[in-house]
Amino acid sequence: VSDLLIGRAVRRRLGGAVRAVYSGGAPATIELLRFFEGLALPFIELYGMSETAGMISANPISEPRRPGAVGLISPDHEARLAPDGELQLRGPLLLSSYLDAEDDQEAWTADGFFRTGDLARADRDGYLYVEGRRRNLLVLSTGKKLSPEPVEQAIGGVPPFHAAMLLGEGRPYVAAAVF
Repeated sequence: VSDLLIGRAVRRRLGGAVRAVYSGGAPATIELLRFFEGLALPFIELYGMSETAGMISANPISEPRRPGAVGLISPDHEARLAPDGELQLRGPLLLSSYLDAEDDQEAWTADGFFRTGDLARADRDGYLYVEGRRRNLLVLSTGKKLSPEPVEQAIGGVPPFHAAMLLGEGRPYVAAAVF
Protein backbone atom coordinates (compact mmCIF):
# COMPACT_ATOMS: atom_id res chain seq x y z
CA VAL A 1 0.00 0.00 0.00
CA SER A 2 2.80 2.44 0.90
CA ASP A 3 4.44 1.75 -2.44
CA LEU A 4 1.23 2.66 -4.28
CA LEU A 5 0.63 5.77 -2.18
CA ILE A 6 4.12 7.27 -2.02
CA GLY A 7 6.80 4.74 -3.04
CA ARG A 8 6.55 5.36 -6.78
CA ALA A 9 6.61 9.12 -6.30
CA VAL A 10 9.67 8.92 -4.03
CA ARG A 11 11.56 6.71 -6.50
CA ARG A 12 10.59 9.02 -9.37
CA ARG A 13 11.91 12.06 -7.46
CA LEU A 14 15.14 10.20 -6.80
CA GLY A 15 15.62 9.79 -10.54
CA GLY A 16 13.71 6.56 -11.00
CA ALA A 17 16.79 4.34 -11.14
CA VAL A 18 17.39 3.74 -7.44
CA ARG A 19 18.12 0.03 -7.00
CA ALA A 20 18.58 0.00 -3.22
CA VAL A 21 19.38 2.02 -0.09
CA TYR A 22 22.61 0.98 1.65
CA SER A 23 23.34 1.43 5.33
CA GLY A 24 26.54 0.88 7.29
CA GLY A 25 28.53 2.36 10.13
CA ALA A 26 25.91 1.80 12.82
CA PRO A 27 23.01 -0.59 13.40
CA ALA A 28 19.85 0.38 11.57
CA THR A 29 16.49 0.04 13.26
CA ILE A 30 13.92 -2.46 12.08
CA GLU A 31 11.54 0.46 11.52
CA LEU A 32 14.00 2.04 9.06
CA LEU A 33 14.30 -1.25 7.18
CA ARG A 34 10.51 -1.61 7.05
CA PHE A 35 10.07 2.00 5.87
CA PHE A 36 12.34 1.64 2.83
CA GLU A 37 11.21 -1.91 2.05
CA GLY A 38 7.60 -0.63 2.18
CA LEU A 39 8.53 1.88 -0.54
CA ALA A 40 9.86 -1.02 -2.64
CA LEU A 41 13.43 0.17 -2.06
CA PRO A 42 15.58 -2.73 -0.85
CA PHE A 43 17.31 -1.67 2.38
CA ILE A 44 20.74 -3.30 2.40
CA GLU A 45 22.67 -3.33 5.65
CA LEU A 46 26.36 -4.01 5.31
CA TYR A 47 29.34 -4.21 7.63
CA GLY A 48 32.98 -3.37 7.14
CA MET A 49 36.12 -1.78 8.53
CA SER A 50 38.99 0.26 7.13
CA GLU A 51 41.35 -2.59 8.07
CA THR A 52 39.42 -5.00 5.84
CA ALA A 53 39.41 -2.78 2.75
CA GLY A 54 35.80 -1.92 3.43
CA MET A 55 33.05 -4.47 3.18
CA ILE A 56 33.10 -7.63 5.28
CA SER A 57 29.47 -8.62 4.73
CA ALA A 58 26.31 -7.42 3.02
CA ASN A 59 22.73 -8.51 2.63
CA PRO A 60 21.87 -9.74 -0.86
CA ILE A 61 19.75 -7.41 -2.92
CA SER A 62 17.87 -10.26 -4.63
CA GLU A 63 16.61 -11.98 -1.47
CA PRO A 64 14.47 -10.87 1.47
CA ARG A 65 16.55 -8.98 4.01
CA ARG A 66 16.77 -10.18 7.60
CA PRO A 67 16.20 -7.45 10.19
CA GLY A 68 19.30 -6.94 12.31
CA ALA A 69 21.56 -8.98 10.03
CA VAL A 70 24.52 -7.38 8.29
CA GLY A 71 24.40 -10.05 5.64
CA LEU A 72 26.61 -12.82 4.34
CA ILE A 73 30.37 -12.66 4.71
CA SER A 74 32.22 -11.79 1.53
CA PRO A 75 33.96 -14.76 -0.11
CA ASP A 76 37.16 -12.67 0.08
CA HIS A 77 37.27 -13.26 3.84
CA GLU A 78 37.80 -16.36 5.92
CA ALA A 79 35.84 -15.74 9.12
CA ARG A 80 35.51 -17.40 12.49
CA LEU A 81 34.08 -16.60 15.88
CA ALA A 82 36.42 -16.79 18.87
CA PRO A 83 35.17 -18.51 22.03
CA ASP A 84 34.13 -15.10 23.44
CA GLY A 85 32.15 -14.35 20.24
CA GLU A 86 34.67 -11.96 18.65
CA LEU A 87 34.60 -11.98 14.86
CA GLN A 88 38.04 -12.76 13.44
CA LEU A 89 39.02 -12.55 9.78
CA ARG A 90 41.78 -13.64 7.45
CA GLY A 91 42.18 -13.02 3.74
CA PRO A 92 43.83 -11.03 0.95
CA LEU A 93 41.89 -7.78 1.54
CA LEU A 94 43.10 -7.19 5.11
CA LEU A 95 45.80 -4.76 6.00
CA SER A 96 49.19 -6.40 6.47
CA SER A 97 50.15 -4.35 9.53
CA TYR A 98 49.56 -1.09 11.35
CA LEU A 99 51.95 1.82 11.05
CA ASP A 100 52.97 1.52 14.70
CA ALA A 101 54.27 -1.94 15.62
CA GLU A 102 52.71 -1.85 19.10
CA ASP A 103 49.25 -1.66 17.48
CA ASP A 104 49.94 -4.98 15.73
CA GLN A 105 50.54 -6.93 18.95
CA GLU A 106 46.88 -7.32 19.92
CA ALA A 107 45.43 -7.05 16.41
CA TRP A 108 46.34 -10.54 15.21
CA THR A 109 45.97 -14.07 16.51
CA ALA A 110 48.91 -16.48 16.47
CA ASP A 111 47.49 -18.15 13.33
CA GLY A 112 47.05 -14.88 11.41
CA PHE A 113 43.42 -13.91 11.98
CA PHE A 114 42.62 -10.21 12.43
CA ARG A 115 40.71 -9.42 15.61
CA THR A 116 37.86 -7.08 14.71
CA GLY A 117 36.89 -6.35 18.31
CA ASP A 118 33.24 -6.89 17.35
CA LEU A 119 31.10 -9.54 18.99
CA ALA A 120 29.00 -11.40 16.47
CA ARG A 121 26.96 -14.48 15.81
CA ALA A 122 25.94 -16.24 12.62
CA ASP A 123 22.64 -18.01 12.00
CA ARG A 124 22.40 -21.43 10.37
CA ASP A 125 22.23 -19.84 6.91
CA GLY A 126 25.45 -17.87 7.46
CA TYR A 127 23.89 -14.44 8.06
CA LEU A 128 26.05 -12.35 10.37
CA TYR A 129 24.69 -10.35 13.32
CA VAL A 130 27.03 -7.86 15.05
CA GLU A 131 26.00 -7.66 18.69
CA GLY A 132 28.49 -5.37 20.40
CA ARG A 133 32.10 -4.65 21.12
CA ARG A 134 34.46 -7.06 22.87
CA ARG A 135 35.83 -4.39 25.17
CA ASN A 136 32.35 -3.25 26.20
CA LEU A 137 31.52 -6.50 27.98
CA LEU A 138 30.07 -6.42 31.46
CA VAL A 139 31.63 -9.14 33.59
CA LEU A 140 29.30 -10.12 36.42
CA SER A 141 30.57 -11.50 39.73
CA THR A 142 29.16 -14.86 38.62
CA GLY A 143 31.65 -14.89 35.71
CA LYS A 144 28.89 -14.41 33.13
CA LYS A 145 29.79 -11.95 30.37
CA LEU A 146 27.18 -9.73 28.78
CA SER A 147 27.35 -7.36 25.82
CA PRO A 148 25.19 -4.40 26.87
CA GLU A 149 24.56 -2.80 23.45
CA PRO A 150 21.72 -5.05 22.16
CA VAL A 151 19.75 -4.71 25.40
CA GLU A 152 20.39 -0.94 25.61
CA GLN A 153 19.27 -0.47 21.99
CA ALA A 154 16.15 -2.59 22.51
CA ILE A 155 15.08 -0.61 25.59
CA GLY A 156 16.01 2.76 24.05
CA GLY A 157 14.02 1.99 20.91
CA VAL A 158 10.69 1.60 22.70
CA PRO A 159 8.69 4.72 23.59
CA PRO A 160 8.60 6.41 26.01
CA PHE A 161 12.29 5.55 26.51
CA HIS A 162 15.06 7.41 24.68
CA ALA A 163 18.12 5.51 25.90
CA ALA A 164 19.30 3.01 28.45
CA MET A 165 22.57 2.03 30.09
CA LEU A 166 23.16 -1.36 31.66
CA LEU A 167 25.00 -1.57 34.97
CA GLY A 168 26.33 -4.66 36.68
CA GLU A 169 30.11 -4.90 36.39
CA GLY A 170 31.30 -7.00 39.33
CA ARG A 171 27.77 -7.62 40.65
CA PRO A 172 25.70 -10.83 40.39
CA TYR A 173 22.86 -9.05 38.55
CA VAL A 174 22.24 -6.46 35.85
CA ALA A 175 20.35 -3.21 36.32
CA ALA A 176 19.44 -0.53 33.79
CA ALA A 177 19.40 3.24 33.98
CA VAL A 178 16.58 4.23 31.63
CA PHE A 179 16.10 7.71 30.19
